[in-house]
Amino acid sequence: MRTLLAVLAAVALAGPAHAGSAIARYDIYVGGLKAFEIEAGLSLTEGSYAMQIAGRTQGMAEWLVGFRSRVQTSGATSPTGLQPTRYHNDALLRGKPRAVTLDFPAGQPMRVSVVPPPEQDDRDPVTPAQRATAVDPLTAMVTALRHVASRGYCQQDVPVFDGRRRFDAVFQQGFTTTLGPTRLGMFAGEATHCILVMRQIAGYTRRAHDFNRPEDREQPIDIWLAPVVAGLPAIPVRVEVVLSLGSIVAHLTKVDSVASLPPLPTTALTR
Repeated sequence: MRTLLAVLAAVALAGPAHAGSAIARYDIYVGGLKAFEIEAGLSLTEGSYAMQIAGRTQGMAEWLVGFRSRVQTSGATSPTGLQPTRYHNDALLRGKPRAVTLDFPAGQPMRVSVVPPPEQDDRDPVTPAQRATAVDPLTAMVTALRHVASRGYCQQDVPVFDGRRRFDAVFQQGFTTTLGPTRLGMFAGEATHCILVMRQIAGYTRRAHDFNRPEDREQPIDIWLAPVVAGLPAIPVRVEVVLSLGSIVAHLTKVDSVASLPPLPTTALTR
């Protein structure tokens, strides 16, 4: 479930190599009930990129799990792709802090810091070879959606490592459709449909629970992309996946161009 939320957050705002900064806000519903709020910011220049996400549970989900998350990545852009420099995920789950830091020193293996250690979650190990070519989740999504914007189709596989799990983000081509108006989101109109499957490689917990059911693993995620603000690339306006516990749907509620991204708070996350 946390991997899914990370990916939903990561696709919240990404696009081709335009210059500028923007912030998008999403409401996420689980089984028809509002469960999460996410704010995502992206800054792109000619030679660099930065992306940051802040999210928290709402309503019944807040009472059940009390999830908070602050995620950020940065790196360099080039005609051949993106090269991350540093990724950091600071989270709070049921009152317990969790953190991941990935450093990508040039010409050297990725450096990984994880709290608590992955083995405490009864996970299969991720080997250095498995993570050697991987990028962080936010960089992976920016990479994939830049591909969509520049080439006009979704088909692409991106190797991803989030500090605990190694998976391939497999994007498949969907279709162009018209989304009807809804009171839950701001967008209605023509959108491009892409399908995302997170193909599991290693690092997943062995314990089955409501948020980690075998039948829910590698479920396809539907993403609809559309241009919303003049001068900005197409962004996800709706994201949906159907799991055993119900459908999870993210609706774009607001998007703004900004001069620069405000820094994420550095104080400890609390409920």
